[in-house]
Amino acid sequence: EGIRFEPLLRMPLVGGGLTQALRTHRALVPAEATPEGRLDVWTFPSRSAQLDAVAGLLDGSVVWPGLAVDTDLRWFLLQRLVAHGRFEDDRIQLELDSDDTATGRRQAAVARAARPTAVAKELAWAEIVDRTDLPNAIMDATIGGFVQSDQVDLLRGYRDRYFEVLPRVWAERTMEMAQSI
Repeated sequence: EGIRFEPLLRMPLVGGGLTQALRTHRALVPAEATPEGRLDVWTFPSRSAQLDAVAGLLDGSVVWPGLAVDTDLRWFLLQRLVAHGRFEDDRIQLELDSDDTATGRRQAAVARAARPTAVAKELAWAEIVDRTDLPNAIMDATIGGFVQSDQVDLLRGYRDRYFEVLPRVWAERTMEMAQSI
């Protein structure tokens, strides 16, 4: 049966082909280059089918001609899957084990904070607000993962807490860290 693709729109390719176009637009939808040098963007019959394709790109079972799934794109794919509840910390750790660099640690922090559970949000909140020994880059990455536009219901309870903690943040943190928070 498989996924049936239907053209949704066409957009010009940005220099560097399909991989660069996906990075530039930070849009991850099935796409392929046409002979005319345009990008066909496809739609799926469901969100689940789209996430299945993203998971396939990550594990190599789905290949799009012209798309190089390098380390940066692997992290992006994983973060989107984690944010939608497809993977948990064990999968994040597996990716970090293969990319244990400063960038990999930042990307893992984004992914962990992006998990769509109350527990994950509370852990990320504690990292951001309570840990004064967290490096700036990891704190910024955690903030980036914590705030997911499609997780508004999980974040709603932090609005009042945020304003309550601000005086303490400004009193205890460096200006740079306080501004990030």
